[in-house]
Amino acid sequence: MKWTCEAYLEWLYLMDSGNDAAEKFHDVYEPLILLIERGGTIRRQHGDIIADRHAFPLANADYMAKQEAIDISDEGLKKWE
Repeated sequence: MKWTCEAYLEWLYLMDSGNDAAEKFHDVYEPLILLIERGGTIRRQHGDIIADRHAFPLANADYMAKQEAIDISDEGLKKWE
């Protein structure tokens, strides 16, 4: 949770300083915030981010690019409650 909060604060700083990527993806942390607000969990383990029942390997972008997208809409996040 500490890592997530630090990363979010860094993202806010980038948005405030006019970073193009941060402005383009300004709400990238919103699904994660909603997950936490709804009682979901997130942790890092062995190079993965574990969000409730989903694992996201940080070191293997090629693998992740081939996976089906997870519904992070408001309706999709309600399924995690």
